Amino acid sequence: MEINQGTMTAKVECKKCKSVFTIGPSNITFDKMYEDENGRSIFLTYFDCPDCQERHYVQVDNQQSREVKKKTQRMFAQLSVMRNKNKQIPKQQQNKFNKLRKDLNDRRFELMKQYDGSIVTDTETGDKIKLNFTIV
Repeated sequence: MEINQGTMTAKVECKKCKSVFTIGPSNITFDKMYEDENGRSIFLTYFDCPDCQERHYVQVDNQQSREVKKKTQRMFAQLSVMRNKNKQIPKQQQNKFNKLRKDLNDRRFELMKQYDGSIVTDTETGDKIKLNFTIV
């Protein structure tokens, strides 16, 4: 599942206490900046369990994936306008959008593999954390 800032919600189970709760834009933190051990910026999306406060990291971006994300969002907006005007979306445009979205998902998956288990630093507080991703 891609986590976005829309109105989507999902039921999840805490990996620590097994509590089941609903996540949505109101209780998800998007694009919080951290630095990896080499000083590169990464942007994490996470939510906290309301019962035990366990933090669940669910998405990671870097500068490159954020650029792909912007392109994907622009194209999604263009296609949405066409749909709202009841216009046929050309197959070539739909394929381009699908390819961009797949590229974004692939990049994020590779980043999760790269950073899972690594130590990163919160750029606001200086706190170091060990990243362990939760698959939602």
